[in-house]
Amino acid sequence: MMDVKQRRRIQTAHITISATKMVSSIFSSFTLFLFLSSWMCSAGDNTTLPTTPLRDGNTLVSSGERFELGFFTPYGRNDGKKYLGIWYYRYNPQTVVWVANRENPLDNSRGVFSLGQDGNLQVMDGNRTSYWSARIESTSSSFSLKLMDSGNLVLIQEAANGSAILWQSFDYPTDTFLPGMKINKNFMLTSWKSPSDPAPGDFKFQLDERENQYIIMKNGSIPYWKSGVSGSFVRSDERLWLVSNLLMNSSRKPSRPLGNTTTNGITYNKINPTAVNYKNAKLVMNFDGQIQFFLWRNATWSLSWLEPSDRCSVFDACGTFGSCNSQNRIPCKCLPGFQPRSPDNWKLGNFSEGCERMSPLCSNDVAPSFLELKSMKAGKPDAEPDYSDEHDCMIKCHSNCHCQAYSYHKAERGDNNFTCWTWFKDLNNIQEQYDRGRDLNVRVPLSAIALEKRKCAICGTTIIPYPLSTGPNCGDQMYFRFQCDDSISQLMFEAPDGAHYRVTGIDEELQKFSIDVGDADCTAIESMGNYMQHHNQSWPFHVIGRCDANRSNIILGSSFEGTRFDEVEIGWAKPSEPLCNSLDECNDWQHSTCSSATNGMKRCLCSKSFWWDPKTVSCIPASTKKRRSLYLVLLGVIAASVIILCASFFLYNLRRSTKFTGRENRENNQGNAAFHLNDTERRSRDLIYADHYTVDDKKGIDFILTCCVLIFVQGKLPGGQEIAIKRLSYGSGQGLEEFKNEITLIVKLQHRNLVRLLGYCAEGCEKMLLYEYMPNKSLDVFLFG
Repeated sequence: MMDVKQRRRIQTAHITISATKMVSSIFSSFTLFLFLSSWMCSAGDNTTLPTTPLRDGNTLVSSGERFELGFFTPYGRNDGKKYLGIWYYRYNPQTVVWVANRENPLDNSRGVFSLGQDGNLQVMDGNRTSYWSARIESTSSSFSLKLMDSGNLVLIQEAANGSAILWQSFDYPTDTFLPGMKINKNFMLTSWKSPSDPAPGDFKFQLDERENQYIIMKNGSIPYWKSGVSGSFVRSDERLWLVSNLLMNSSRKPSRPLGNTTTNGITYNKINPTAVNYKNAKLVMNFDGQIQFFLWRNATWSLSWLEPSDRCSVFDACGTFGSCNSQNRIPCKCLPGFQPRSPDNWKLGNFSEGCERMSPLCSNDVAPSFLELKSMKAGKPDAEPDYSDEHDCMIKCHSNCHCQAYSYHKAERGDNNFTCWTWFKDLNNIQEQYDRGRDLNVRVPLSAIALEKRKCAICGTTIIPYPLSTGPNCGDQMYFRFQCDDSISQLMFEAPDGAHYRVTGIDEELQKFSIDVGDADCTAIESMGNYMQHHNQSWPFHVIGRCDANRSNIILGSSFEGTRFDEVEIGWAKPSEPLCNSLDECNDWQHSTCSSATNGMKRCLCSKSFWWDPKTVSCIPASTKKRRSLYLVLLGVIAASVIILCASFFLYNLRRSTKFTGRENRENNQGNAAFHLNDTERRSRDLIYADHYTVDDKKGIDFILTCCVLIFVQGKLPGGQEIAIKRLSYGSGQGLEEFKNEITLIVKLQHRNLVRLLGYCAEGCEKMLLYEYMPNKSLDVFLFG
């Protein structure tokens, strides 16, 4: 039995573990002493506990009712795994700030958290199997354990000459930084693996002392975000000061209040730094790769800052010489004069390899040639000399064969101070339309961006291919619907109703571009072609990608899930030979001369033995056309042979599998055996005399219903045969009956001089006709010029 003195000792707010034999015999099991108090409060404010281990189902609450410690199962997890953790008391949803056994959860509800006589902290199950240990080595026999009101779990070693902290959870943080923690070169926040899995995730937040910046590393060694990526080239986000103050326990404040800002769809309200109480703040390394800064405001945690805030804030998101625009569905594109290092990966959305120059940096160009870009952000410059004249800054860069770019800026600290930033390494972390960006001049030899006479000037980072036109002196005037906003270096597209939309990308190879419609009426955008037809005007553009305001596109990770990209894809018709008034105007198109076309208009018609290729907008040798046609025929024959062979093999196996079925099945098999690539007429006849037609009908024209996937994946028939695809507009009002009539009409009009219908494809609201491809110089030239 315990004497009176021992009972009094247990009742005190400060518990001491005695090394006497009597105490050892009574408390032979591991003993837990947990206290909850304010970080600045005295020991008298701590909350005492019974001298027994903390078991699953029991928790501790501080006297200030700020933190709670116990076993928990993460929200959304159904496997019953248990972790020992610390979370905010009575906050819903449960917000965990520290986890002990994050890599080794318990499988049952018999968890025990104990403080042994050797001062070691352990998480065990009912069988005393250890799932976590503080790994403390001490010869002392007197300890006390306190959970501070700051959220810090502290093990104190008692001695005759005073006490000292032997271990504290603040030295081993998980994903959350709390006021009172210390950051140094060894400090690191490691994200959870998922919202319901506290195991170490892919992202780590730490201090980079060498570069004097904060960084997020992905998968251990890949930089994912850096706070000082641009150095002094662009003005830093002032909210980063709040984070730095929290991390460094500093009283440094921004020079002015922080205004309202919107990032990634989140609006941050105006903050007065002098009124910020950093005791009510926290920093969290989220599982999706974002470092998030929260302030306790209006009885809830308010998100006040996060990075990376969008896809372009990710470190080197588009690689070297790749420009990033977070407002575009496809964020990356190479700067003019550059091309992807790996075109295949670039098309797949992997931009990490960046872009490379199309011509050497130091060319034979005598005159300086720089690509002028506005409102840009880039990686840290290599030199910051002072020049009082922008021309001197430009000449300084041009005279150095290794200078990649320069930026001239009048410093904010005085009217007579100027800064000339120069880059000698490959440019990275390039962003366009950056709020705090500055003018950037990238060195590009004229030979790489030399403009043809009829080709429009580059608009910012956008190359405008022929025949698109931004003025009366470039492009084809039929395509004159674009203009360059020089103030922001942004290309705009003018719709038939006069509205202007930002061009988010141009694909010259596929002859299409995309526009950002924002909150505009999608129906009005989609019917723009019909608008021009009703007004008897020539209109070379047609909508090929539906407007869907609810769609999203995720490219660089779940951090930005839900980002809206209200874009519409628009294709342009293949251009005819360029219009001309004199021979000189055809100089840009070799092997052509300015002559009158069939409609009387003068065009740069190709010379004899050449033909106009609208895809490359050039005159190519007729022999090339013949070789291409022969090659396509050969591929077509090979493809047809392969298909017939596969069909025969399939039918052979089908016959064997139905050999012993009834007469009706045998007849059906015989009908299937008659299937081949030349039975278009029979199938069309069946369609003509059918009482009705639905998408589910098995009888179709040719083999297209079987090979539809191949066509749309490859853009051509198996074997490479070129085809012309007619896609029924969503707004045309044409139904299945009209679709059927068009098919039957074309099938009936069989003639060797008429284009052949190769097949059709109908699924849902999609209806398409596939015709034999006829290149220019055929009937359309004589009819329409």
